[in-house]
Amino acid sequence: MFQGAGNGLVLFLAFYASSLCDPCAALLRTSGEDGKDAWASTTAWMIANGAIVHPGLRSNMTSHGGAHIRGVITDSKLVGGEALLQVPRKLWIVIDNFPEVEKANVTKLQCANMKPSDLETMKAEVALALETRKGNASFYYPYIRSLPTLGDFKSFHPRWVTTALAVEFGTLPIVKYGKMQQLFDTHVKACFQSWQRNPGDLNGLVQLSWQDMELAISQFRTRTYGVANGVSALIPGSDLLNTGSGPELNTNYAPAQDTFTLRAAKSVLPGSELYDPYCPNCENGNMMANWGVFLENNPTQLRWKDYVRCSTAYDEGRALRKAAESALDVNLKLMASEGWNSPRCRTATTADQPQGPLRCSLARMAWEFCGNQWVDKQVTSLVRSPSALEMVLAQHSHTAVTSTQHVYLRRKSVAK
Repeated sequence: MFQGAGNGLVLFLAFYASSLCDPCAALLRTSGEDGKDAWASTTAWMIANGAIVHPGLRSNMTSHGGAHIRGVITDSKLVGGEALLQVPRKLWIVIDNFPEVEKANVTKLQCANMKPSDLETMKAEVALALETRKGNASFYYPYIRSLPTLGDFKSFHPRWVTTALAVEFGTLPIVKYGKMQQLFDTHVKACFQSWQRNPGDLNGLVQLSWQDMELAISQFRTRTYGVANGVSALIPGSDLLNTGSGPELNTNYAPAQDTFTLRAAKSVLPGSELYDPYCPNCENGNMMANWGVFLENNPTQLRWKDYVRCSTAYDEGRALRKAAESALDVNLKLMASEGWNSPRCRTATTADQPQGPLRCSLARMAWEFCGNQWVDKQVTSLVRSPSALEMVLAQHSHTAVTSTQHVYLRRKSVAK
């Protein structure tokens, strides 16, 4: 996957991609179907086909980083170890459930810069694209229709970073990752088109558009679980859970050969949201690269700080600070009291379509990298002590933050 790239970009790309813990879903909860309807229709189909779903679970709108997104909550008190979902393999979107695609020989296609594992992943993505194209004729339709659209992914995931955003935030490693992923996907496209020219007996392959594949690729990369022996699968129901940090995480999963089981990791009170451990030790660079998620209270420190030009002595640093501060609502007292790593965004930032959510995430990440260099040193050293911070702010009304007197208001828009 990383062949043919410059050494620096390979370093960033390899680090972010290799940091995947067993991948699961992407935090954005679709514009394709209402959250409650998505859970109800998906789980009804699951139960009708042999799955077990805890009756106390339901979908609801939940608050994450200032945005409201759908999630899964419990109306019942849960006990640690209690089974929440048991999903039989026949309901998974996994390559061996599509034998006509699995058996296809793709080793002789024109697929430069793609490893054997990349080819196997492409086959699974083709299987998903073929099922999606069937619409309600697909067995998996009640689940597939709940997944994010391509427009959703383009709004928040760094894989889709535009040239304009890259100019403003170009010094961030995650932007370099996004541009490198775009380059890699040109190889995937060429390989896919080579397969279409030699489809063998795989029905429907020729009719797929590259846009069909872009959607399937985005869904597969952000929503699959590692199940066994290097195989990845989309798991209905479980991938509707959002993620969080540290003590928020309250579920765990165990994919066996034939059944995927999600359990409560500890006691959970009624009305609580269920959180899936996407990657408990990942820093926000990994979270963004893999799922498009920025965790405002992520305890794991960012890496690659030496690669980010925060100083406004450089053109990149000036552009980065300007872009970040225009997107963020800077309120140091609120940031300190809430324990956030960076300010939330202005409401107008996430409404700035088509990539407002991504702009917000990049601005928050820029602050996490550079905020300590952009504001008064005495203020930032006390940011974890709200009472001391309040005193300092009262004494330093002239500090560098007065031009953006409120720090942090909203980011998240999307994610798991």
